[in-house]
Amino acid sequence: MKTVIGIDNGTQSTKVIFYDFEKKSIAASASSPHDMISKDDGTREHKAKWWIQALENCFKQIDPEIKKQLLRLVYPVSSMDLSLWIRMEKYSTM
Repeated sequence: MKTVIGIDNGTQSTKVIFYDFEKKSIAASASSPHDMISKDDGTREHKAKWWIQALENCFKQIDPEIKKQLLRLVYPVSSMDLSLWIRMEKYSTM
């Protein structure tokens, strides 16, 4: 098995998928909700630490044997996601 990871930081949760590109199938997936600050004017905010915690929670749900098969991280980096991307090396061994 050879896997790549896809990460989606959405408005209500963070999702992680380990994709086995040899078998063309999802080897594992996990999701973790995160909080959102809702203001009276309709705006919504997140704290970066909530996204980081959700990402950590996702990786804790993945079987260590599957994580060992990781070859590449597929991750669209935006300025808001950069802090999570920087920490990926730590999480891939959790």
